[in-house]
Amino acid sequence: MERYVIVVDQGTSSTKAIIFNLNGNIISSSFRELKQTYPQLGWVEQDANEILNTVIETINEAFLKSGLKKEELLCLGIANQGETVAIWDKQSGDTLYNAISWQCLRTERYCNTLMSLGLEKEIHKRTGLFINPYFTASKIRWLLDNIPNVRKKVRAGKVIIGTLDSWLIWNLTRGKVFATDPTTASRTQLFNISLLEWDPYLLDIFHVPQEILAEIRPTCGYFGHIENSKIPFNIPITASICDQQASLFGHSCYEFGQVKNTYGTGCFLLMNIGNIPKLSKNKILTTVAWKLDDNIAYALDCGIKTAGSAIKWLKDNLGLIINPRETEALATMVPDSGGVYFLPSLTGMAAPYWKDKSKAILAGLTISTTKASIVRAVLESIAYRVRDLIEVLKKDIEVDISKLYVDGAMTNNYFLMQFQADILGIPIIVPKNQEITSLGTALIAKLGTGLFGNSFESQNEVRVKKIFNPSISIDQRDTLYSKWKRFVQSTIDLEI
Repeated sequence: MERYVIVVDQGTSSTKAIIFNLNGNIISSSFRELKQTYPQLGWVEQDANEILNTVIETINEAFLKSGLKKEELLCLGIANQGETVAIWDKQSGDTLYNAISWQCLRTERYCNTLMSLGLEKEIHKRTGLFINPYFTASKIRWLLDNIPNVRKKVRAGKVIIGTLDSWLIWNLTRGKVFATDPTTASRTQLFNISLLEWDPYLLDIFHVPQEILAEIRPTCGYFGHIENSKIPFNIPITASICDQQASLFGHSCYEFGQVKNTYGTGCFLLMNIGNIPKLSKNKILTTVAWKLDDNIAYALDCGIKTAGSAIKWLKDNLGLIINPRETEALATMVPDSGGVYFLPSLTGMAAPYWKDKSKAILAGLTISTTKASIVRAVLESIAYRVRDLIEVLKKDIEVDISKLYVDGAMTNNYFLMQFQADILGIPIIVPKNQEITSLGTALIAKLGTGLFGNSFESQNEVRVKKIFNPSISIDQRDTLYSKWKRFVQSTIDLEI
């Protein structure tokens, strides 16, 4: 009997469930969009219950569409959005506040206080991360300090707090398992990436009691059986991983120096750096890539907050486009951006600038500026920001980056992909299977059953859809990028 793997890819703007066969082919899928709310300037929240409901709905719909029998399902794997955190009552399961998104900036003042105390060097040494509202620890501290009576409930053992993987696992197993994995734990700023455990020093700094946090289990392994009454089968959960690390695995970036970039709400670029957690000297993050039994891999991680969200902004806020697919045609209507530049900092600038207060800026407008010029400038800004990241990776790791593996919805924009190849000067590899995050999760879940050995290198062959090769000269490339750098330097600190 052929067996199948279900994957839940729980992202910022959507939830997907995909069923794969054991060869990595998609059998069926289901999709739900998700809302985000903005209670105050810089605050970003999501409804954890809505997220859970979309997970259940997409699992059931993908199963129904597949036409499979329950006994044909082998296991389930979960990819999650990383730093977003939920808080709930461990007896009733009721949430005590909205999930605070990784994009949220509400803890900026608290993070500045920690930096003023000179704590960043030690925190970076232990976690691979720099003090920033992006990460989970300061959000947990905010929840503990700002929800009425929550500290009292914590002391009474009634409250648990976790990243969204632990929220989903807890609900899918009917409260029997409260667990996360090292990839997601490494995004919290409470996890020691060398020791692979919650760090008492960090817990003390952030005033977070360890008993409210999830158990840490290997990325690949047993996370309990599904026992949720709304799901008609009880297969084991055998993988839990942060979505960007799942993408790295799905691209088969198993070797030192291999790099992938995901074009989603933001851009997320990771480089495999092997089994030793090398720390960056250039404000790039070090994170756990995966832990499969005794196999541990680390990655350098660069995040851009604004990518696909800029296209959504063009559509929803400015009304310049009706459908994101229009951007490719518009960008090719003009030979260049006409001197228009866009600083893509709608929610601040992440690596390597780390300017949370930076505002998005559209500059260089003239009487001849058109909609096409603006759209092209926005697309080009995404490619420029990716080069920003590649440049600092080269400074940290002396390795030749010969190609970039890419995924995400924006890879269907051939203008963007060609401009990315041009501005980087290396080939851009687009896979046939665009669900690389889910594929990587499926492969890990398959390994987590223990039925297929532990040699993951031989179990995935990435099929290429298209390769974009550079089409401009080195001088043209360097001239374009130097103009971009001057623009950033002149605008990133503007206070408007």
